[in-house]
Amino acid sequence: MGLRESYNRFLDRNEALNELEHARDAVRDARRGHVVGLLGVLVAGSVCSMGLSFLASLVGYGNTGASLAWSLLATMVSMFVGNVVFVVFLLRVRGERLTFADVQRYARRILMQIGCTIVLSLANTLTANVVAQLTAFDAHVNVFCSVFVSILFTLANAAVAFAIFDGKRGMGDILVGSFKLMGKNWAPLLGLSILFITWTFIANVAYASLLAGNLSETQTINNIFHALLNARDYALLGQVGLFYVVNYIVGGLFEIAPLLGIAWCYDNRQP
Repeated sequence: MGLRESYNRFLDRNEALNELEHARDAVRDARRGHVVGLLGVLVAGSVCSMGLSFLASLVGYGNTGASLAWSLLATMVSMFVGNVVFVVFLLRVRGERLTFADVQRYARRILMQIGCTIVLSLANTLTANVVAQLTAFDAHVNVFCSVFVSILFTLANAAVAFAIFDGKRGMGDILVGSFKLMGKNWAPLLGLSILFITWTFIANVAYASLLAGNLSETQTINNIFHALLNARDYALLGQVGLFYVVNYIVGGLFEIAPLLGIAWCYDNRQP
């Protein structure tokens, strides 16, 4: 009995565990009855980004200038779509729905979105390259650390999207604020992200295995679907397509919790 009471007192006094429990309760409340809708938004956003990437690759193939122009356009549209998806999660935590007026108002801040996205992309690339060099000794450690960096910047991007949607000004303040938010709430965000991190790690290893031995055919084209169509490797194309379907659905289900978590922390636990 004494051991149980001591254990319960430890749990009550452990600030990190308490924060995680509060975040889980908030996420559970926000998610209840809306899993299908939130998953649909995530899948739609992913399909849109992949479709734009495929279109840009197809239209610009063989023409460096056209390829660059279409890639930039596809990236900008994908950025906006992704940010709107993040905003849907913020509004879900607030018990609100995204309206066309919200999208219009958000579109008027496109320059701020572009600026923040460029800075985050550069920071993401730099961090990923450094991590890749430090973890080159083991392929699985390398993949895990790469996944962790990717998720870190995904949550940072979401926090930035929230701030821009709320009309906050000052790109530096918005960017620094997003990392401060994650630093203060690292425990609940990490706890809510565990399943997503695990799945993404498994998916990355499986994807690398799926394409092993076939990269010589596909590496000259950025979009994998365009590359496989160009190589006429329809068997692998079907396998890759199935992989993306499963990954979008399962990964999306696991991504709901951390995105609702960062939205809840943004609204309730600002530094």
